[in-house]
Amino acid sequence: MQEISIRLKMIADLVTPGARVADIGCDHAYTDIYLASKGEVKSIIAMDLRKGPLEKAKENVALAGFSDIIELRLSDGFEKLNKGETDTAIISGMGGRLITSIIEKGEAVFTEGYRLILSPQTEPDILRNYLVNAGFVIEDEDMCFDEGKYYVAIIARYTGKECEVKLTEQEALYGPVLINNKNKVLLEFLELEIRKRVKVIEDLSKRLSDSPEKDNPCFDEKKISMNKRIDLLKGEIVSIRRIF
Repeated sequence: MQEISIRLKMIADLVTPGARVADIGCDHAYTDIYLASKGEVKSIIAMDLRKGPLEKAKENVALAGFSDIIELRLSDGFEKLNKGETDTAIISGMGGRLITSIIEKGEAVFTEGYRLILSPQTEPDILRNYLVNAGFVIEDEDMCFDEGKYYVAIIARYTGKECEVKLTEQEALYGPVLINNKNKVLLEFLELEIRKRVKVIEDLSKRLSDSPEKDNPCFDEKKISMNKRIDLLKGEIVSIRRIF
């Protein structure tokens, strides 16, 4: 059986025992095979819009001996999923904007209590803000470091009611639960973000001081722009440090 990555294991381990799962964009079904091997889920419907990966997923599922638990479907998002077939959906390996679009198009599937386990590769703030405005509550979050990259996972439960309390800019970017719990991996990630900003500030400051045009009036506009950028980065560093 294919060994599962740290990222996929984090996502799979957030599935509640006894769940009926839909894996949207299942790729080669490694997450689904891992879930089935744990023996804790009732059923899995693994879906992908690409025929090639779905055929490979079918082979992997058969070789692992889980064809009775994992059903495979060619589907664009939730398109081929019927209401009531599942109570949990996994969507990972995509940008936050695309995941948002998939959820929007699949809203007919959601009933009260339906759970989404989401792992956006980019733009997590867009996804989190969408969730709290679209009748979801962010219940839990996790974060891991895998093969040189940081990954986040979000558990959202459907209530059908827009959240009265909106996310702050920091919560949307870094996760309300991760921040509240002072998640260790998040703090590592934030330390890296601070170092990146410090490096940019140092580079900009050096360019300003070393520029042969620094005393030229024509350079003033560029100087103002670079100083604004430095001030913005310093403000971001202060904002990030407040999370600690």
